[in-house]
Amino acid sequence: MGVHFDSSKSSPRSFFALLSLFVLALCSCADALAPSNVKLLRLSSPFSHTLLRNSNNVGESLLPKFHPVEGGKVSLIVPLGQGVQPLPVQFKALFANSVFVEVTYEVPFGLNIQKPPKGFPAPIVEKDGKNGEKQNDVLRGATCWSQGFSAAGAMSDIMQFAGNVKWRKSVFDCTGAPWQNVVEALVSNTAERSQTVTLIFEREIPQ
Repeated sequence: MGVHFDSSKSSPRSFFALLSLFVLALCSCADALAPSNVKLLRLSSPFSHTLLRNSNNVGESLLPKFHPVEGGKVSLIVPLGQGVQPLPVQFKALFANSVFVEVTYEVPFGLNIQKPPKGFPAPIVEKDGKNGEKQNDVLRGATCWSQGFSAAGAMSDIMQFAGNVKWRKSVFDCTGAPWQNVVEALVSNTAERSQTVTLIFEREIPQ
């Protein structure tokens, strides 16, 4: 079952209420998420992607970054923004041949993902996104906000706090996490807490 996630309109409670009624899309058109001063530029590269460039010169920071898999795993440093130190994380590849794609969105953001099918450990992208994710990419991680000193699925350093000490920004590992926890991690990225959200996808490369 696929859903369109819109962080500007969603909350965990409303999201699951709609989900229980089998509402498959929270927005009728993903393009409505883009403000009038945004224009899209299609680029040619070994991995087809879209660059979102705004008139306020933040386009370069929204360009997808590709991380090769070495020895069946990938190590990368995820930016947390707002003066918080970047967080080094590591993921084990799900596929024999794949690349990891780091995508950044300004908050609020839209994301088309579907609940992991039975026997598969992570959500799957249902529709190409504006900033680089592609259909069938696997959502492996996302920056998130949590309260307290521990949060299931969240990888972070206890010293990495932003703003109110009761809130911690970290990276949520979507692999094997309950669907509800994934949704809660995504909707935790509100405009009141952060300007951007970083998403980590794994993309299988046909051999």
